[in-house]
Amino acid sequence: MLVFILNTDHQELALRLTEHSVRKTFADARMISVHADYADVINREIREDSSSFFITLFAGERITDLFFEELKGWLRNLPGDSAGIILPPMKQTQSIPRGPVIWRKEAILTGDNPGFLTARHLPFEHYILLEMQFRLSPTWHWNEIRTDSWKCRQNQSAKWKNTREEWDCLHPVLAAKPSAGSSSDHPLISVVICTYNNAGYLEWAIRSVLVQTFPEWELLIVDDGSQDDTARILGDVTDNPRISIFRNEVNRGKSFCLNQALSKAEGSWLVELDADDWLTPDCLAVFADKVNNMTKQGAYYADHYEWFERDNKQLIFRKRKSALSTFSPEILLDQAYPLAPRCYHVQSLKELGGWWESDPFGGRLYEDFQMLIRLSLKQPVQHIDKALYHRRLRKGSMTSSNHTCYESWKRWFHSIIELGQSLKKSESKGSD
Repeated sequence: MLVFILNTDHQELALRLTEHSVRKTFADARMISVHADYADVINREIREDSSSFFITLFAGERITDLFFEELKGWLRNLPGDSAGIILPPMKQTQSIPRGPVIWRKEAILTGDNPGFLTARHLPFEHYILLEMQFRLSPTWHWNEIRTDSWKCRQNQSAKWKNTREEWDCLHPVLAAKPSAGSSSDHPLISVVICTYNNAGYLEWAIRSVLVQTFPEWELLIVDDGSQDDTARILGDVTDNPRISIFRNEVNRGKSFCLNQALSKAEGSWLVELDADDWLTPDCLAVFADKVNNMTKQGAYYADHYEWFERDNKQLIFRKRKSALSTFSPEILLDQAYPLAPRCYHVQSLKELGGWWESDPFGGRLYEDFQMLIRLSLKQPVQHIDKALYHRRLRKGSMTSSNHTCYESWKRWFHSIIELGQSLKKSESKGSD
């Protein structure tokens, strides 16, 4: 039998402890210690192995001499519709579940999306077991067995990893299921993703839309001349009738792409989603409740969660970022305050002529600031006191790579707004 040991915390002493317990208990087991690309390794090995079951352990977990004999009895009595066995700890020391220990290979390798999710699909690889458990649960059952022959690992995560906060944020996303399509011919909300060379992030962003609890949406994806693997990834979702894909042969910039999507949007409201970020499962439901029950607004925005991306692509939860409780163009400009997510009234966007593409940076930077402020001069822009979005902070993003450009853009924007207000005053005096 295959036994995988996942060294997700990169603790070599804990890994050796687990390896020793496996060698002592399973003389004939094929043990594979995995230090990276966990899903890729497991998927490849189980496809090539002839065994019907396999085991996944985390470094630091141990099995005793009784485990092998107990395992034979468990598998002998396992129902055919069971995907595997969950071993809850004898003492409730784990506040975060770890996922099944014993797996039926058939359950993993059948279905519409066979195999564990890779890092591109799931940027939190240490949750691959739980993600698979959640994914299989609608069609397969799980057996729970308590035993002293399996010893769970102690919680060794460093405090700076914010593991508890991470799990509280991710559990709703991992457990969410794709929503059924709406019976309405016209969606209420158009979600727009503009992407340029974001193949490593795009699938997680798309997933966050697919699992929305609110069904009346469409997703418009504009590929702005990407040169990476984006085209292949988007090819995998072309069969979804609620997703429309547009491609620019050359890179045109964010504002151009947003205007492109605006011209195609069928929804009454438009939500922006950056290709390296993701929505909470209830994001669109909260927006929909607001737009259906409030007087006309130009836009809504809400709070978000911040995640810091390390050089190795590991995401670390930072905090919930509270947005401006009352919208203020002055504070937004002075502090460069990020407001995400943003939900715009489509007709209001069109009345303004869409996003400006003629600023000093060709509409590639700060398009969110210019649109929110322009809208606020015409209609109310309202805050929603709830975190509905996950924002990734990374070194290679467009914003972080061009942070020195902000002051010159702000001076330009101030001059344009002041000129517009002066002209408006002149026209008003002339009419008098």
